[in-house]
Amino acid sequence: MFQGISLAGSIALAFAMIMISLNAMRAGLFSRFMGILGIFVGVLLVIPLGVQILQLFWFGALGLLFMNRWPGGRGPAWQTGEAIPWPGAAEQRAEIDRRRAEREGVQAPPPEPEEPEQQRPSSRKRRKKR
Repeated sequence: MFQGISLAGSIALAFAMIMISLNAMRAGLFSRFMGILGIFVGVLLVIPLGVQILQLFWFGALGLLFMNRWPGGRGPAWQTGEAIPWPGAAEQRAEIDRRRAEREGVQAPPPEPEEPEQQRPSSRKRRKKR
């Protein structure tokens, strides 16, 4: 009886950890790395593979994130309290380049307007020869 309750509790905890990590990643509170790692740690709660060091690392990284000592800082959702996705690598590089250009006094060229896609004529289907 107690084994069944223990198993149900482990599955419920793992499900909660997976859902919290997924939704925190969607809201911008976790980076992709932290969100996926949290999901993996949740799965490891049900299927123990002897990888407790990964759980320790994730909880340590979570503590660093809470104390605002995470490398690269926290995402913008931490300051505003609204769901703002964590910036991707390309967006972070663009921001760094923009700040560097501002610091050096060089203006970055304005972004080029996107050209509308030209519509192609519909292709005719070829019939198979028998």
